[in-house]
Amino acid sequence: NPGLHVLFVVPNTALVRQQAEAVRRDGQTSPRVAELCGSTLDSWGAAAWEACLRANDVLLGTPQTFFNAIYTSAHVQLSQFSLFVFDECHEATGNSPMARIMRDIYWPSAMDQQSTPHVLGLTASIIAGKLLEKEKKREELEVLLQSSVFSPDISAPSSGGVEQEVTYHKIDYPQESMQGYEVLVERKVEQLAATFDGITRVEFEKATKHAQHVLSECGMSGFIYYFGESLVYQLERHARNLKFMADTAQANAKPRFAAKAEELNVKLPQLRQMYKQAAAQLQEDGELTAVPLVSGKCSTLLQLLTRLFEAHQNDAEYKGIIFVQQVALGPPLADIINKHFASAGRPGLAAAVSGTSSMSLERLNTRLEDFKCGKLQLLVCTTTLEQGIDVQSCEFVVCYSKFHTTKSHVQRAGRARKDKAEVYYFENDPTQEKAQAATLRQCARDDNLRLSRAEQQSRVEVHEVPGFYPHQPAGAGGAKASLHNCIDIFHKYCSRVLRQSLNMDELYVYEAQEIRPLGPELRKVLRAVRFPTPDGYVTVLLDDVNAHWGDVTEEQVAGTQFACKTPAEFERCRFLYTVVVRMSQAGCLDASLDPSARALAGTRGAVHAQKLADELVLRDSFAPDGKEAQSPATRPSPGPSASAQEVASPLVSGSSLYEVESVEAAQRKGAQTRQEAHQARQEQAHEEAAQRKRERQEAHQMRQGQEPAQVERRKREQQQMPPTVSPMPPMPPARWLQ
Repeated sequence: NPGLHVLFVVPNTALVRQQAEAVRRDGQTSPRVAELCGSTLDSWGAAAWEACLRANDVLLGTPQTFFNAIYTSAHVQLSQFSLFVFDECHEATGNSPMARIMRDIYWPSAMDQQSTPHVLGLTASIIAGKLLEKEKKREELEVLLQSSVFSPDISAPSSGGVEQEVTYHKIDYPQESMQGYEVLVERKVEQLAATFDGITRVEFEKATKHAQHVLSECGMSGFIYYFGESLVYQLERHARNLKFMADTAQANAKPRFAAKAEELNVKLPQLRQMYKQAAAQLQEDGELTAVPLVSGKCSTLLQLLTRLFEAHQNDAEYKGIIFVQQVALGPPLADIINKHFASAGRPGLAAAVSGTSSMSLERLNTRLEDFKCGKLQLLVCTTTLEQGIDVQSCEFVVCYSKFHTTKSHVQRAGRARKDKAEVYYFENDPTQEKAQAATLRQCARDDNLRLSRAEQQSRVEVHEVPGFYPHQPAGAGGAKASLHNCIDIFHKYCSRVLRQSLNMDELYVYEAQEIRPLGPELRKVLRAVRFPTPDGYVTVLLDDVNAHWGDVTEEQVAGTQFACKTPAEFERCRFLYTVVVRMSQAGCLDASLDPSARALAGTRGAVHAQKLADELVLRDSFAPDGKEAQSPATRPSPGPSASAQEVASPLVSGSSLYEVESVEAAQRKGAQTRQEAHQARQEQAHEEAAQRKRERQEAHQMRQGQEPAQVERRKREQQQMPPTVSPMPPMPPARWLQ
């Protein structure tokens, strides 16, 4: 239908450019394709979307982008499309944005007998998770997409294709015991982290866990690289955030932000060097010298790569992909590979790539292009990129980390695009994985499992409570608020009207509630939410939420199969849904659920500037261009009709900025004193937790009728202390960030 458009949905930003180029290249009518992804699109108004539709035949982008445009703001209508294409449609599960496009947008229109677009789903694996109840999961996918599974036999002569020939190998490597080093690593990481105030216990535990993983997978070389290269960039990201805050803050706050940004930028080079030196001290640490510089597993990988590249030394196009499970492992492993091959005269052989939460889209696309054209011969990838990377000359794949689904086997093997490609497994058994893949393929090809059109339609569930859910603001916009987008609506509103980084501690009020008398065990309960308005802050209490919902249950608005994952998640969504309704009724949101003109014009001057949080959120970012590091000033233009207020929409961040002290103050206070105090607090917390655990286990054992002697013996075993770990040498003072 030449009067309508195609909506082409891909699961992540890494696939947007690749699939857009494929559509332009292979489309019979040379279609005009818009590449749509990124948070900047959130500020597009109706005029910008209308201009995009006029200029393009195919809208290709990520599912959240289209869900926001069609459902949340209603700037785009379902009736404007003749075809939905869901690439990697196995990702359409649960409450994912891809699944919500069908459930919240397509299904209600189909039930109302309205005209709906055709649906085409594409996947090499119809099931994303484990193969338990695979027939049921196949049926659920057919119901969701209102389509039938068809699995062509590409090896048949009539198909015109040839099935790819792939050889699988199991790689054995020397198993090294890292027992005893976990506590050691934890202490060393804690001593490093203690040099910078503001790192929370949760962030410290995350960094420790990642450091232990890198140490066990790569050895000491990767461990040092992780701390010398990754955590340093957290400071640089905060310096950029400070600069942005200084440029966009209210007049009374500008001098404070500008002073912080200037002082931190002056100190940053010294801080960076000091942190790298501190990480390098670990290599000379007597307790860590027993850890191999390169692990046995990593050494085996280097031997494999050496053999492969020597066998193809005359083939400049020879290339491969290495898959790892965690972002933290990618860059250290790529660094070790590059150092290994640099000694053989092949520098810059490998690079790490990951999703856009830890790498900018620009850098990701650059590295993918370098790989395709031969500038890079190895990519170290995370699972985010195991689907969709299409490099026809890729000849081998290495699965370095363990994976847990048949989808990963199918998708990773599919990255080796060249005929007679090879796939190497370090952890998984290729024989078992091939058998599982054959089972999944048979399930996809079993026509007896196919649901009829009537059966597909009979299983559609539309959960609405007339006049209550979903919320539709006054006006003819058609926008809707639900449990699944209310949090985004709330954060987007606060960010745009305040025009500063958000400190959610100033908007959410929690209360500790005891949920288990024996222990005891506490959980945070949301008691109030504040939102800014031109008349000041308005507070919505838990009693207001309960009164608003009355007798309406979760099953009525979300069903049983696709409800929130936990009661706490539902309570939060239930709370924020009530807040969004109040904001809409108060005129703070317009008919598209965007901040109203009155809210944009008057809120910032009516409320005080938020106090910035004092905690650092650690992310595994190894380059200063990660998504969270980009200020709005450096992001792509939001579109042809975006207003100045829309362009100035600020960075939303739960992380925070630091108070800056002078060098003299830092030297007076001393890093060693901080380390000792921090270590004492951590040891006390560990001991209290261990004591509570012992008390619970002892009570449980007594209830089970165990003899007192058994209880006493087990108690003595649990009280055995870990080996004493000597502290690191004193580090240079670094209390410039508080």
